[in-house]
Amino acid sequence: MKRLILLAVVVALAIPIHAQNGPIPVQLNMTLNKKKKQVSSGYGNAAEYFINSSLHIAVNNVSARPLTGVKVRWGMVQHSSYSSKQMATYGAEETLDIPPLKEKIIETQPIETRGTEYEFLGKRGESIMAYGAQVLIDGKVVAQKIVPANYNIDFDKLTSVEAESRSKRR
Repeated sequence: MKRLILLAVVVALAIPIHAQNGPIPVQLNMTLNKKKKQVSSGYGNAAEYFINSSLHIAVNNVSARPLTGVKVRWGMVQHSSYSSKQMATYGAEETLDIPPLKEKIIETQPIETRGTEYEFLGKRGESIMAYGAQVLIDGKVVAQKIVPANYNIDFDKLTSVEAESRSKRR
């Protein structure tokens, strides 16, 4: 009987907390789009290539009220096998207003990676190690998706995509 009373008290306390916060009002879906461009047949058994990777992010407002000032952060972690420099996380942040029961789509700016594909040795160069997006409402993260799931992206320390493209020109 004591367990039943304890359970009733816990449920009674949880209902007002859920009513204050409510269910998560958004759904987040994301896909990575890659466009590979063969640059040259290279020398011997090697071919140089570029890959432009961008994200297709869909944010659905599943509530009956409009959402204003919704922040969407996205990032892609780039790694280079050419040098021992640390991985860089490129990305951006956008603010959206989403009408009730509607969806907003974000097509991100592409991140360019380059490399060389050797016939017998495989690929060497830059690659996207991880990518992700998060949705914030009133400064709180309400949805987040990172691929691979065990990777941690620091969305507070993103390098702008413009900085990434400037570094490629050098």
